[in-house]
Amino acid sequence: MDVKTALTSLFILAAPVCFAQQQNNIPTGLNAQQNLNELASDRIGGLVRTYDNRYSGIKGTPFFLENWGKASLVLNGKTKYDNVVLKYNVYDNTILYRKPDGSVLELNTNNLDYFILQDSLGLKNYMFKRTPELAAIDKKAGTQFNAILYEGSKYKLLLNPSKSLLKADYKGGYSANRTHDELLTENAYYIVKSDKTAQKVKLNKKNLLKVLANEQQKVQAYLEKEKIDAGTEDGWIKVLNYYESL
Repeated sequence: MDVKTALTSLFILAAPVCFAQQQNNIPTGLNAQQNLNELASDRIGGLVRTYDNRYSGIKGTPFFLENWGKASLVLNGKTKYDNVVLKYNVYDNTILYRKPDGSVLELNTNNLDYFILQDSLGLKNYMFKRTPELAAIDKKAGTQFNAILYEGSKYKLLLNPSKSLLKADYKGGYSANRTHDELLTENAYYIVKSDKTAQKVKLNKKNLLKVLANEQQKVQAYLEKEKIDAGTEDGWIKVLNYYESL
């Protein structure tokens, strides 16, 4: 089997996964485009799942980042695609891919290990992985792609991006006067320990000190010395990194 045939078989969803073990089999050019198109094909009949405008007229956005961003994708731990233009729809838990011709397809994520999404300004990268450890406390979060904000040997800090739909309210004397349906952001944060147990946390100083209770005095001193805001993602990342060094 030649390289092109082996790579193509990876993305035909009705066929078994079959490809070489070499790490250097990275599809490029037309081969990469063809494989991405097949990754966006339907299970039955090879029909392409194009994305519609189902959220037009709704306030807010279903996406993690409103603008398109470049991403890297890794499938089955081996095949990598770089500079793929994506949006992550966290409301539907789907990933949209914009082709060079401007058309938009929905990717099948069955074989997707993780993806790294860059914001539109190229200033920040977000690594998204499925985190089955969360299923014990939140079944939905355990099946979604979660942003890995920090990963050390003792703890991981995860962001589960979520959206809820608030319906318009026209009726009643106490109407909220909402004339449009609206998608609201409801992000949640989780700590996963090295033993794979997880807990949901709010980003504040009290919870941070509770999580790191066995080194609480040192962590408290570090927070004060460095004037760290424990109510932010960056604050928790800095402190967790410090804790790993103790």
